[in-house]
Amino acid sequence: MADGLVVRRAAPKDRDFLVEAIIEAEKSGAQRISYCEIFSLTEDEVRALLASILDEDFEGQELCISGFLVAEVDGEYAGAACAWIEGESEMPSALIKANLLHHFLDAEKLERARPWFARLEALAIARKSGAAQLESIYVRAPHRGRGITGRILDEQLSLLRGRVPGLAKAQIILVDQNDRALRAYQKLGFRVALERRSEDPMLLSIVPGGVKILMEKTITGSR
Repeated sequence: MADGLVVRRAAPKDRDFLVEAIIEAEKSGAQRISYCEIFSLTEDEVRALLASILDEDFEGQELCISGFLVAEVDGEYAGAACAWIEGESEMPSALIKANLLHHFLDAEKLERARPWFARLEALAIARKSGAAQLESIYVRAPHRGRGITGRILDEQLSLLRGRVPGLAKAQIILVDQNDRALRAYQKLGFRVALERRSEDPMLLSIVPGGVKILMEKTITGSR
């Protein structure tokens, strides 16, 4: 475990670091940002878009300041992760996120993105209602291998169980390209539950990898 580590709830002052965490998690070890490709945006425009959505702080999905925990080592940002309970707000997280994107993107960009949506369905994995969702899990390179990911995720699940005592399952969705993350989550007790594959060359031009993986973990002590 890293010395001097503090894990705390994210606050509006952390917004720029949370944008970094979302983008780096989206890249999944590659250099492609799906938001850029789908919506014809530069990376700077994606950063501005994510910042605007985070400012809304709409709970129940992955682009929400209140859903994040931030890890600091000796006062410096080290890592972050977002968490929520799927369907707790009575709306699927994918629908909440889609509504936010539609609100902040202009009609032209949305229309140009429309052909990609059907292709993306090939890799879509439904999140289980009532399960804890862990997303945008990120640790800066100098702090990796020090147990920070496990500490953040443990804290997230502890907070969610405090709110929902019967919480039984946690889920993570990632791409197969990120072998390092896959191994790390396996060490934390997550197991592969489902894979979705696509060999569509057009789709592979906008996403980090052609296989999406759902990992699950039974939360110890749940009834």
